Amino acid sequence: SPPVGGSGAQGGDAAAAGDAAAGDPAAGEEGANVDSFEDTWSKPMRIMIGDLEITTFVQDENSKYNLHLLAIEDKERRELEKDRAIRILDALREEFDDDLDETESRIIVDEIVKWFDPRSRQTELPLNPRHSLGEEQDAEFALMDTLEELMLLEHVDESLYYDQVRGEEIAPGLESVFTIWTTIAFEQPASGDLGDSAAAAAAAAAAGGLGGGDGAGAAAADPLEVRGEGGLAGALDGDPPIGTKINLNTAPRAVIEGLMPEFRLPRRQTNEILRFRNEIDEEEMDARDSADVDTEDRELQDALFGEEDKEPRKIFKSLEDLRLVPGFEEGAIPPDVELELTDLLGVESDIFTVYLYARVKQDMAWEPEQRYQEMPGTVLRLRAVVWRRNGQDGPVLLYLQPWQNVPSTRWRIPDFQDELPVFEAPRYGN
Repeated sequence: SPPVGGSGAQGGDAAAAGDAAAGDPAAGEEGANVDSFEDTWSKPMRIMIGDLEITTFVQDENSKYNLHLLAIEDKERRELEKDRAIRILDALREEFDDDLDETESRIIVDEIVKWFDPRSRQTELPLNPRHSLGEEQDAEFALMDTLEELMLLEHVDESLYYDQVRGEEIAPGLESVFTIWTTIAFEQPASGDLGDSAAAAAAAAAAGGLGGGDGAGAAAADPLEVRGEGGLAGALDGDPPIGTKINLNTAPRAVIEGLMPEFRLPRRQTNEILRFRNEIDEEEMDARDSADVDTEDRELQDALFGEEDKEPRKIFKSLEDLRLVPGFEEGAIPPDVELELTDLLGVESDIFTVYLYARVKQDMAWEPEQRYQEMPGTVLRLRAVVWRRNGQDGPVLLYLQPWQNVPSTRWRIPDFQDELPVFEAPRYGN
């Protein structure tokens, strides 16, 4: 099982690869239901098995914008979401030569909207029959099964879709800002036994992002129509799904900048958000210095890859913490902007993409000389998408997409790449 950690506010518990146990946040504790880059799930981790090195990378899908919002039924809302997607694309690679302008971004978003139309898909590329499209295959929308479908569009190629390592910086790709996995709608069945995993599977399949279902905004299916346990048993247990709210602690720069037009949310204010979450948290530093570290925590710390002495950064424990950011003090922003931010943003996550990289170490003394430099030799890269459900008995991981090969290694992209310190080779624990 992948090592997705818990939802503790800072330094939350996590497990190494092979242990799906997540954290144990205390009920009612301030910041207990917060996910951020201070959680252990976000830290690089490694396991050595002989000369085989296994490292992990976890991508928070709730940090991204859900493209299935371009296919919601409300036409007026759909246009607003379309403009939001255009702004995110426009902001994607502003510091790089292949930056997209507004016109190019609009062309790509128009192609995505057209891709969701089954009628155009039938003429340009055959669409596999789906139960969710109805008996006549005449549904209004056909959603994506995987985000990689974007590379079938005319104006999206691999260099735009994938993150691009360029020397000491990374040009973010569509995979870093867009998702299809966060749920759009989730309605529990009006009747039937919620303990029956058939009901769970039916409701989850209607959520519009679990396995690429095509019912954006649809209600859950009749639980009596579905039988069997399946991989989504227990999906209705625990807290309600977070949905398409974007995690303010983990959202990439382009997503934050693209939320609203600049005349409503100026870049200087979005930049202050990024600055806030990169400030050193002095209180947390003091707490760590005075805390006793038990043996189990020390073993976990030793597994972290180059993160042992990293200073803790501030996080948003709730949206109220936006008041701490310059330019967001009470009364500093219009009420309609504040209301829209509340609707768009959150501080929790429940869907993650987990990457595992297995390498055969040919030279045990090898160290990278540049940032993002990979060890030479044979490597197997795998990815799975999981849904973390925090139930009464603790966190449970449900697979939305099983393990599959991926072509490249992922890295976390810093908010301010031009301000990174001089590169030092990552250090392992003892």
